[in-house]
Amino acid sequence: MLHLLSNSATKLIQSPQTKRVSDIILASMALILSYPLRKIIEHQIKKEDGGDVYYPQIRVGKNGQEFKMWKYRSMKNVEGAENDPSQDAQRKTRFGRFIRAKGFDEIPQFWNVLYGDMSMVGPRPRMIKEIEKIPEDQRKIILSVPQGIFGPYQNAQIYRPGEVTAESTIKREVEFAQGAPSIRRAFLYVGGGLMVALRGKEDHKPFATPQNDISPRP
Repeated sequence: MLHLLSNSATKLIQSPQTKRVSDIILASMALILSYPLRKIIEHQIKKEDGGDVYYPQIRVGKNGQEFKMWKYRSMKNVEGAENDPSQDAQRKTRFGRFIRAKGFDEIPQFWNVLYGDMSMVGPRPRMIKEIEKIPEDQRKIILSVPQGIFGPYQNAQIYRPGEVTAESTIKREVEFAQGAPSIRRAFLYVGGGLMVALRGKEDHKPFATPQNDISPRP
C-alpha cells in the first residue's frame, strides 16, 4: 500500500501541471526572501560604474524556443569585446567578481521561472551556438523538458567535481530528461546549486559544451 501511495505521489509531483505550480511557488518565495539582497546588489552595480543593472542573454529553452535569460551585470560593456573571452578579466567589475563567485548574478533568473521560460530544476539553458554543437539526438532529448536554474550540472560539481566534463554533463542531462527526477533528487539538485554558490563558482569549471566554447558573461 505504501509503495502504491509513494508511486502515485511521485507521478503527481512529476506532472507538468504540478511542476509548474511548484515552480511558481518556489520562484516567488525566492524573490521575496532575496528582496533585501537584490536591492543591495542593484544599488552596488549602479554605484560602481553607473551602467545597466541587468544583462539579458539569448538562451534556448524547451522545444528549442529562444528566450532572454536575465542576470545581474558583472562586466563592463566594452564595444567589440563581448565575444572575446581573453578580455573577460579586464571587463569584470570589482563587485561583479563577487556576485559571480557567489552565484548572485543568477538571482534574476527566478523571474524567468515565473514567466515560464525556465523551471527551478532542469538542464542548464545554453546559448544557441553552444546547443548546436551537441549531437542532434541528444539535443532533442535535452530540449524536450524545461531548462532549469538547478540541475545535473550543479549536482555533479558538488558530488563528483573531478568527473565534470562536457561529455558527462550532456550524458547526465539526457538521463535527466528521459526520466523525471524523484523528490529526493530534485532537492539534491537545488541543494547542489546552493552549495556551489556558497563555495564559490569560480573554483569550478564553466558550463561545458563539447568543444568547451564558453562565451563571456557580462
